[in-house]
Amino acid sequence: MSKPNEDLENRVRIIVIAGDRELVKRYSELFGAQATIHSITTPPQYGSGLDETMRRFKPDLIVTELQISGSTIDEFEGFTAIKYYHTHFPKIPIVCCSYFVSADSKEGSRIRKETLRFGAIDALPKVPMPN
Repeated sequence: MSKPNEDLENRVRIIVIAGDRELVKRYSELFGAQATIHSITTPPQYGSGLDETMRRFKPDLIVTELQISGSTIDEFEGFTAIKYYHTHFPKIPIVCCSYFVSADSKEGSRIRKETLRFGAIDALPKVPMPN
């Protein structure tokens, strides 16, 4: 029989970078007891603060948006953020979820390819999650 601390240690650690607190809540519900979620709901400042969070939390996965709601970060800064995470934390896989990613349009397909080029392992269209 496992101890409670062992169960916590065995969970997947995910950092979710999203401007929408409701979205972070939905991710937490989706992953349930299998994951420990650490959320960043304001545009991350690159450098010591973000780096310290990464070192302290030791995530197994980063889930990020291209554009953080309510910020001045645009799609190109979102690419820069993905490149930053990939360069500074190369062993942590990055998944991007964005309304801008789509297989149904030329522009959405281009954005998906750029996201992968900057270091994400996948780029998925952000769609409403089921309740």
